[in-house]
Amino acid sequence: MIERLQAMLRTGTTLVEAKSGYGLEKDTEIKMLKVLKQAKTKQPIEIVSNFCGAHSIPKGMSEKEATKDLIEVQIPAIEVLRVFIFLLRK
Repeated sequence: MIERLQAMLRTGTTLVEAKSGYGLEKDTEIKMLKVLKQAKTKQPIEIVSNFCGAHSIPKGMSEKEATKDLIEVQIPAIEVLRVFIFLLRK
């Protein structure tokens, strides 16, 4: 990821939007968001992270199961992470 950000900087990019949501489950989403947070501290490029978890239904899950997981598991876990990161900034 750092190499890609450096290449973007060399071409004049100053802002990057990065979406998570492709892991389709809590642990992978948290990992992706933590990697993005870490990258923000290592490069002089602004990174805006967005959670896009509802873009696809995971294999082996029904729409109802995926929606329930998103609402009851993923979003609360990401909200806790967001608040924790916010508090670290103070």
